[in-house]
Amino acid sequence: MIRILSYFLGNIIGLLVAITYIPGFEISKNLTDLVIVTTLLTVGNLIVRPILKTILAPLIWLSLGLFTIVINAAILFGVDFMSDLITINGLSALIYGTLLISLSVGCVRILLRFILAKKPANP
Repeated sequence: MIRILSYFLGNIIGLLVAITYIPGFEISKNLTDLVIVTTLLTVGNLIVRPILKTILAPLIWLSLGLFTIVINAAILFGVDFMSDLITINGLSALIYGTLLISLSVGCVRILLRFILAKKPANP
């Protein structure tokens, strides 16, 4: 449950920052559209990403983990392809958006782990 929440919060924060600061990265100004795109991206991260990481594990190992950026970009491109609510114009917007969303998801996951960490009982 925490994993789903961290992906959803990280994706929504990353998408908000991406549509604000990255030219060529656009989502309808509707809050409902943002939530739908975030849900699609979260489902892609929770279902498609582990499958792709398993299939492409040798490439991830050879690139020392950098190929996961390509996997994240493919998922974001897939959401752009499937939905009319998001528009990514150009490869640079896709790359910057991927890096920004990945960074925000990572920061939210670390923050939630820190907040929800169990404190050891004092003897």
